[in-house]
This record gives sequence, C-alpha cells and structure tokens, in this order.
Amino acid sequence: MRLNDNEMGIRCVFCGASAVAQSLARVFHQKTMHAKSLAVYELSGRGAFVRMLYKTDHHITVSEYFPETPIGTIVNGIQCQDVQQLSFADEQFDVCTSLEVFEHVEDDFQGFSELYRVLKPGGFTLFTVPIDLNQTTIERTAIIAGHRQAILPPEYHSDKLRGHGQVFCFRNYGHDITDRLQQIGFRQAQIIRPQPDDLFGWGRPVIYAKK
Repeated sequence: MRLNDNEMGIRCVFCGASAVAQSLARVFHQKTMHAKSLAVYELSGRGAFVRMLYKTDHHITVSEYFPETPIGTIVNGIQCQDVQQLSFADEQFDVCTSLEVFEHVEDDFQGFSELYRVLKPGGFTLFTVPIDLNQTTIERTAIIAGHRQAILPPEYHSDKLRGHGQVFCFRNYGHDITDRLQQIGFRQAQIIRPQPDDLFGWGRPVIYAKK
C-alpha cells in the first residue's frame, strides 16, 4: 500500500510495516527459511519487524538503548543494551538484526565488534541503515584533542520512542560499509540490493555479514 511517495509512506496492509521494515523482513525470511529455533537478537523492542519476529519459531531477544540507564536493566518490560558494550555472553546468537541503528552509534566499529562477539560461528547479522551506494561513508563528527567535534552541521533523525528529530546521526553510510564489517572479521559482507521496482521503488538495501 502506498500512502505517500516516500519509503515511510509504503506500508504493509496487514501489519503496517514500512518499506524499510519490509525489506529487512524479506531478506530475513530468505536467509532463515530452512532453519528452526534460531537464537535471534534484535536491537529494538517494538515495531512491525519485532512483531514479525515473535510470530516465528525462533527464540527472540530484544532490547532498547536508554541513555543513563545501567546495561541489562529492564525498563517497561524491555532490557537496556548499548550495542557498544553488550552484556550478553560470547557466541550466544545465531542472528543479530537491526533497523536504522548504526548511524546513531558513536563508535560503530565497536558496535560491529560486539555483534561479532555475541554471534555464534557461522552466525550472521542483517541490518538496514540510511545509505547512499554512490558514495563512501561520510563521518559527521570526529574526535579532536580528546573531544568530539562537529565536522558537518548536526543531523537528527526521528524515533517513535524518543520523538521527532531527537536522535543524533554520527555518519552517512556509503558502499564501503562492507569494508568496515570485514575489518572487524566478518566474511561474506555484502549489500543485498532490492529490485528497481521493489516496494514501488522504495525497497531498501539490506546489509548482510557472516561470522
């Protein structure tokens, strides 16, 4: 269903999922269709994609990042986790997923390293980020003399939990995101591109990387 001519205006008539969530869900099903009872970790605790996960036969763990809240604390039924310092044991999950998270992570290399750590050998991560495949990643901030300083004007994104224009964006990803994942140790890192007419042309690339 197309409500507006943008990716947030493309919605599933059954669950209300956006084009971004539908893109991730489709690749998730493709990668897991022959597997049962996987341990899946999703970096958010609500939304259409999370509801889809709970309808599968997999074992689902979800979380949210609540600033200034101790890691592992339960807030309104959802545990607090910071992807830069996850409290989970090594090699705990078969799959780690996220929608629109890593552009908001200050040290994304550390976040990717943590996903690598908690994934079982042969496990994989699937995620989406806003991405321009015609350019390389642009860092919007930098550490200068021990302090984080802006390189570009600040950019904020909206979030259902935190509100409109409340989530700071540290970078704009490009096609070299796979290089970052490979530097961590992931293999088979790739960008799975949608078909040109997928979801009225608003299908989102999905990032896949296997441990």
